[in-house]
Amino acid sequence: MQQYVFEVSLQLRAPVLSQATGGRKHGLDTVTVRDDHDIPSLLGSSIRGNLRHAWLDLAKASEKLQIAQIEEWLGTPSLEEGNNSPQRARLSFSYYWQAQQETKPNVRHRISIDEKTGAVQEGALQVIESPFITGEKIEFTGKIYALSENEEELKNLLFWLRKGLNYIPALGALRGVGFGRVEKIIISEPKPTKTSTQTVPKTAQFGIALELDRPFCFAKHHSKNNHFSSDTFITGGAILGVLSRYLKDNSVLKIHFNKIKISHAFPSANQKRPLATPQSFVGVKSGDEPEVYDLSLKNTAGLIHGKAPAFSPDWKKESGIVAGLCGQVELSRSVHTHTAITEKGEQDEDGRLFSMEVIHPDNYQWLANVNCEQVPEAVRPQVLQELHQLFSQGLHGLGKTKASASVNYCETPYKYAIAANDLPKKLGETFVLMLQTPALLLPNPYDIPPSNGGTKLLEVYAAVWNALAGEQAFELSHFYARQQLVGGAYLQQRFWSEQAHYNPAILTSAGSVFVFTVENLEKTREILTRWLADGLPQHADTFGGENWEQNPYIANNGYGEIVINPKWEKIASLESAWEELA
Repeated sequence: MQQYVFEVSLQLRAPVLSQATGGRKHGLDTVTVRDDHDIPSLLGSSIRGNLRHAWLDLAKASEKLQIAQIEEWLGTPSLEEGNNSPQRARLSFSYYWQAQQETKPNVRHRISIDEKTGAVQEGALQVIESPFITGEKIEFTGKIYALSENEEELKNLLFWLRKGLNYIPALGALRGVGFGRVEKIIISEPKPTKTSTQTVPKTAQFGIALELDRPFCFAKHHSKNNHFSSDTFITGGAILGVLSRYLKDNSVLKIHFNKIKISHAFPSANQKRPLATPQSFVGVKSGDEPEVYDLSLKNTAGLIHGKAPAFSPDWKKESGIVAGLCGQVELSRSVHTHTAITEKGEQDEDGRLFSMEVIHPDNYQWLANVNCEQVPEAVRPQVLQELHQLFSQGLHGLGKTKASASVNYCETPYKYAIAANDLPKKLGETFVLMLQTPALLLPNPYDIPPSNGGTKLLEVYAAVWNALAGEQAFELSHFYARQQLVGGAYLQQRFWSEQAHYNPAILTSAGSVFVFTVENLEKTREILTRWLADGLPQHADTFGGENWEQNPYIANNGYGEIVINPKWEKIASLESAWEELA
C-alpha cells in the first residue's frame, strides 16, 4: 500500500475551546490545549471521533457509505472473542491541529444558577481561558494520512471526508452553548507522502535515526486498564510492525521479512545510543552529593567507606548522575486523558475513560540499527532496495498516539555513548555481559523460590547461559539482575493462546549484569561476536522459540541486545573504598 496525505483547514467561529487536562494555570479552571510550541490547538483524536459520528449518521441516510468501510478507515477495537489481533485504521490524524491566528490572553466566566433561588449557586463560578476574540474566524490546520491501494479508493475517501467534516456542526468543548461552530472546511487533493532523497543502504548493517512528529506512548506492561505509562524507547518490533503494513504480496521483502533484525531505538542528542542503567551500579552518600560505584566485579557483600551501598530502587539524586554516565537524555512527559463521546455529545458510560502518559520528542532523534545479514546474499540487494522504499516514505502509526517519523540513515550501525564490546583476550579472564534490552532468559522459572532463592536463581541462570552458548565456553560467576512479569489477557490471547496452561512470562530486565570466567577462549570470542551481531537466541524450552507470532521477545524485534565490558569513566574507584563483609 502507498501512504497519502490530505491537508485540511478547519475554519471555526470563536469562542473555541479544546479543553486540556492536567495542571492548570493559576486562577483558571479550564485551559485550552496547546502544542509543544504553546500554540492553541485542537486534538486530532477529537476530530477523528467527530468524523466517526458524522460518518455513522451519513451511513444511515445513504447506502453508498457502508459501516464496514468506516471501520476499515477508522479502525475498530479488537474483537473480544478473537485473539486480540489489532483492527488497525487506514487513516491517521495529526496529533495537534494548530491555530493559525495570533492569540490574545483573555478569560471568560460561566456560572450555575440555583433553580430554587435564581441566584448564583455557591462555588459554581468557572474561569475559562479564551485566547480568541468572540466572533473571530479561527483557522486550524492539520493532516490526515491514508493508506490506499488505488486512485478510485482515494477519490471515494476524499468525497466522504468532505461530506463528513462538513456535516460536523461544531468542534471542541462547550459546543452546546455555541463554542467552536464550524464555518468552512477545505481539504486538498491527496498527495503521496514525501519520500527521502537518500540512497539505498550499501551494507547489510546500518543505522536509522527516527524524528517523530508528535508526543508518543509505547505502553509499559501494566496491571490497570485505565492508565498507560510509556517507555522512552521504541522497540524494534514496533518498527517492523509498521513496515509490515506496507508490504506488497509476493514481494522479495515480504518473503524474507522475518530475517530482518531491528534493534530498539533509543533517544539521543549526539548520534550515539545511550546504555541501559546497570543493575550493578550503587550509590553511597558522600557529603551533599552521592558517589556512584560499579560492583559488577564483586561477588560478595560489602561496605563502601563503611556505609551500605544503595541500589537503584533506593536512589534519589543518583538517578540523574547515572543517566549522565550512561549517555541518557532527559525527556519531558505529560499525561493526557481520553474518553469516548456518544453521538449525543455525552461521555460514554462504558468504562472507556483512560489516561495516557506521553513522551515529548523535543529535538531528539531515536537511534536504532538494522541488520539484514540473515537475508540470503543472492536477494539481499533487492530486499535492501524495497526496505529503502518503505523507510523513505516515513513510518506512520507508531504507538498509541499514531506518531509519524521520518527516517535518516547512518552508513554504519550506531555506536554506544560508552566505549564497550572489547572481547576477552586470555583464558581464565573475567568479562561482563550486560543486557541493553530485556531478554526472555527464564523459560521455566516457577520452581525458583520467590523469596531467598538467590542460590537457585544462580543455578538456573548458569544452566540457561550454557544452553544458549551450546558449548562449555564460559562459566557464570555471579550476576546483578532484576526480573519483571509480563502477561495478562492481551498477551495470552494474542501470542500464547496455544499454550496448554497460561503463566506470565518473566523477562530479565535491561541493565542486568552477568559476570563470566572464560574456559575456552576461541569459543567464547566466537559466541560473543555472534551474539553482539544477532542478539541472544531463544532457549529451547521457550514457548514459540524464534516465531514472532508466539513469542514477541525475540532478537529480531530488538530484545536480548547485549553489551560486553562497558568502560565506565568518571566513576568513583572501589580500590580503597571497599570493605568486604565476612
